Parts: sequence; structure tokens; C-alpha cells
Amino acid sequence: MIRIAIVEDEKYDAELLQSYLRKYQKEQGETFQIRLFTDGYDIADKYRPEYDIVLMDIEMSLMDGMETAKRIREADPQVILIFTTSNPQYAIQGYQVQALDYLLKPISYESLSYVLQKAIIAVKKNEKEVWISISTRDGTVKINASELLYVESRNHTLSFHTDVEVWKTTVFTLTEIEEKLKSAGFFRPSRWLLVNVRKVRAVQNGIVTIGDERFPISKSKASDLMMAIIELAG
Repeated sequence: MIRIAIVEDEKYDAELLQSYLRKYQKEQGETFQIRLFTDGYDIADKYRPEYDIVLMDIEMSLMDGMETAKRIREADPQVILIFTTSNPQYAIQGYQVQALDYLLKPISYESLSYVLQKAIIAVKKNEKEVWISISTRDGTVKINASELLYVESRNHTLSFHTDVEVWKTTVFTLTEIEEKLKSAGFFRPSRWLLVNVRKVRAVQNGIVTIGDERFPISKSKASDLMMAIIELAG
């Protein structure tokens, strides 16, 4: 199932998009879950990364499409954004938020089908990757597992480390995160540490090096960690 949000304040355009999506489902054998928002504020307020594709009008009254897209993109780097507009000059701004494409009004079924096909290919490609959503003090963050260096547990708080940023949450346990990231090549070399095996630089004398950081590992885990590295290397 592909989850699609339509953000459109014009009733006619919203109904037209919904009818096109229903037609596409029947013709292409896809299954859509469609939700309609009548303004950008409605979807951006307390946004959660739960949609695969967002079809959004650029020109709306309370919150325009660009501002809405920026807020959505902060919480969800994976969602596919497609703009609709009556003025093609606005569409150029879509590159600022990594929009996939835009549809020029009045929208035809053929133009929607073409762009939607590209979007669905991108969605299915994303599904093969492992993403993890975490709740922080500032909201929800969606992280690609391939960008993670390691996850550290200290004082009931998990820290998710990448090359550029660290996110912290108290919602999950390290065991729960280990289960979520198992298929993405992560290994737990100690009770409080989970590492991305692809990011390990060295394992020597009971120490694992990831980036510029060095951590002690359990003696019983050293050989298993080396085996995991060898397996990923083929």
C-alpha cells in the first residue's frame, strides 16, 4: 500500500486529483491510502512521517506549499514531494526541498500518471532501504540507517550518532533499536553500544574504532564482530 496525502485548498482540484488516483489504481493495480488536507498548516502541524507521497498545491491561504514542504522535509527526508501550481515559475522553488516534480494546472490524467509512475518507483526504492523514526524533544526525526555510525545507551537515553549530528531519545531501548536495525548490518559489541558494521575502522585489543571514536567491547563479542565485518565484505 502506498500512502498519499493531497494538500489542496481548491475543492475542484482536490476532487480531480482523487478521481485520477482512483483511476490509476484500477489501471495499474496499485493500492493507495489517500488523505486530503485543505491547507498546508493542517498537515505541517505536528507532522509525522507516515506518508510516501505528498501532492501539494504551492499557492494556499494559511500556509503556502513551500513553507509546508520545508516543515515536512525537516521531519521526513524520505517522503516524495510533488507540487501542483498554476504558475510554472513557482515550481522552480521545489528544488529547495528536493521535490520530485511538479504538475501544471489544469492537471491532466496523463501528466499525473507520468509523474506518479516516477514517484512510485522512488517509493519502492526507498522501501528497500532501512529507515528509523525516533521521537525527540523537538519532534520526530527520520534517519537512514546507512548514515548512522553507532547508537549509544547511557542513563536510559539513546544517542544516535552520524557524521554530522547526534539525536537523543528516551522512547526506545537499545534492544528495540537492535531489532529494527539488524537487517541493516548493525552489531551489538557491548551492553550499551550498537555499531554500524560498515562504519567500523578497526577492531584491536578489545577496542572498536568508528570514525574518530574508540569504544571497549566485550571479550566474548570480539570474534563475532570480526565475523560480521568479514560477512559484509563478502
